[in-house]
Amino acid sequence: MSKDKRSAIDLVKLLGGLPLAIKLAALMIKNERRVHVKFAEVLTELQNREEILALEGSADESSSLRAILGMSYDRLPDKIHKRGFRWLAAFGSESFAWEAVEKLWKMKKPRARKIMSTLINRALVESNEKTERFQLHAVLAKFAESLLEQKREASRTYRAHSSTTTRDLR
Repeated sequence: MSKDKRSAIDLVKLLGGLPLAIKLAALMIKNERRVHVKFAEVLTELQNREEILALEGSADESSSLRAILGMSYDRLPDKIHKRGFRWLAAFGSESFAWEAVEKLWKMKKPRARKIMSTLINRALVESNEKTERFQLHAVLAKFAESLLEQKREASRTYRAHSSTTTRDLR
């Protein structure tokens, strides 16, 4: 069995077989391969993050999921992408339209599209091409919300969301 195949099996086991975690990891590994990062290196980083969670006393069944979420978020290209993801927590796990994103992020559609494209390509946001709407998986919405709290942006983000939300934006 090849080293990458063994690492893949170990990764799936480490992630507890959770589909969202596996999807995030697969896309991350695909992106990492473009810059010659080995599969085993990603697995080692995930294990290290889990060990840190254990040392902090917050290790449990969801440690692997939290670790892969953190790795996916940390690998976003810049502060604007990270803030964009965090601020999407304002929608929870409900679907939302382009107009709502533009108003929440306070940016024009071309720039917002670039950011949203990155978030979709990394499986941090789901896109429904039929309805032209977006949605965060419930787990990702909670993760984004926890990041808002850590960054002390929650009240500002929810205020911005409530001031832009109208029936036609939802």
